[in-house]
Amino acid sequence: MQLTLTFDIGNTNPHVGWFIDGTLKQVTPLDQVTEQSVDAVGARKVKAVTSKVGSDFDFSWLSPIEVTKWRTLKDFLGMPIKYAGTLGADRLVQIYFLHQKQPKNQTLIDAGTFTTVDLLNENGHCGGIIIPGIETYLDVFKLRGAKLPRLSADQIEFDKPTNINALNTFEAIAEGYKLLMSSIAQTTQTTDMQDVILTGGQAKWLKPLFPRAAVEPHLIHHSLFHSLERAGELGIM
Repeated sequence: MQLTLTFDIGNTNPHVGWFIDGTLKQVTPLDQVTEQSVDAVGARKVKAVTSKVGSDFDFSWLSPIEVTKWRTLKDFLGMPIKYAGTLGADRLVQIYFLHQKQPKNQTLIDAGTFTTVDLLNENGHCGGIIIPGIETYLDVFKLRGAKLPRLSADQIEFDKPTNINALNTFEAIAEGYKLLMSSIAQTTQTTDMQDVILTGGQAKWLKPLFPRAAVEPHLIHHSLFHSLERAGELGIM
């Protein structure tokens, strides 16, 4: 039995995928991964890979591979990337996984602390944008405006049409983010990037704006696992 651990170390809520013989069995918070919990699985071989973009973490006893070691300025495991060398590791592996599965026009929206929008076509990565995530956007009003309310994400009615004529402060804040995301939704519908994949911890809130989108909650872990396997096939471990 082989255990492969996929570490998604983002800006908040780091978590780990547990693959046993190639199948994702569970996703747990980072703090549940200990030498004891790994030993309890009873695997003959343990591998680990990480897409670290947040804080440093000490798992030297596992020697996790960082996926950025497989990239050059213009490609990642052979996939062309039209982006500077700063493209985040989490974006890299997810784009690569989707492109390997089906090289076609598609949009990946990863809704987390920040929301990233990446465009792909049959040749690889075409570029993308970064905007504040829902919770990050809502935090700003309390941080910079002492008298402004701090809404929660479930107070934003994403399933209702966007209304720019907001008549109170709560609505004005909520409708602002809806307007931003609606603009992105409309752009994907009027271009060749109509196939949309939603992932990340806040994806459920955005689904009403992208009704035809596929929601992939564990995309990052499947992407990390696939990239690790592919790197092994290419002999660049």
